Amino acid sequence: MNFPKFFPSLGILFVKPETLPLGPFLCFDRKDRLMATVYMVSIKDIDDHKAFEVPAFAGATDHVNIYFNPGHPGVDVPHYHFVIWHVTKKEEERVAN
Repeated sequence: MNFPKFFPSLGILFVKPETLPLGPFLCFDRKDRLMATVYMVSIKDIDDHKAFEVPAFAGATDHVNIYFNPGHPGVDVPHYHFVIWHVTKKEEERVAN
């Protein structure tokens, strides 16, 4: 897939292809500092009450955002992003744009 180098609000994403579409996706700022870990769970899997065993995320947790996404390249079905932030809300600004 042809991803942009930097995604506003998530930063630079790294994922091992064998973990798609669930993840984890590791999010880095422009200075290669780990910002967050993201998992993407399809609405169908949630509706089906599917259980998951996924790799653990790296780093401490400051806060978590969960939000809907209608689909995008790589995960083209409606899904939720579970964003586990390893930095404060203020530090989150490093990936704002």
